[in-house]
Amino acid sequence: MKKVVERRTRNKYHMLVHKLSKLIGKQQKDFGIPEKDQRNDGWKAAIAKLKTLKQLHLPLDMIQCFMLTAAAIHNNKKSEQPIDADHFINIAIYVYVKSSTVKTPAITEAELLFIEGLMDKQTAMSEGGYYFTVFRSVVNWIYAFEEKKE
Repeated sequence: MKKVVERRTRNKYHMLVHKLSKLIGKQQKDFGIPEKDQRNDGWKAAIAKLKTLKQLHLPLDMIQCFMLTAAAIHNNKKSEQPIDADHFINIAIYVYVKSSTVKTPAITEAELLFIEGLMDKQTAMSEGGYYFTVFRSVVNWIYAFEEKKE
């Protein structure tokens, strides 16, 4: 099933790779992460968690990976204050980009559709479903990204 989805999303894959090539060299501030939420280690623990997604085969394991990545972001914040949702999504975008290579996006449209197609309703309504939606939004943000002309 996953191979069929990959064939059907090939154009989106190429678009994602193209957009990532413009984002990979950017810094935390370029993603709108406020200075108070920027990490000296560049969110290394969250990046390491998200990079494990490519080793997983089951949708529930992939959703668990999203949850562990989110936990790594929440657990590595600088202050005792929680990260607000707007800043969390910016950090998640940064983590996604830094988890990717120019030729290998951390998460592809095919993987998202694979997970979405096999996710049961209970999971979709749970914390795992929430973080799946966060990372779906991250990928959609990258598709919509346009380099600012200076």
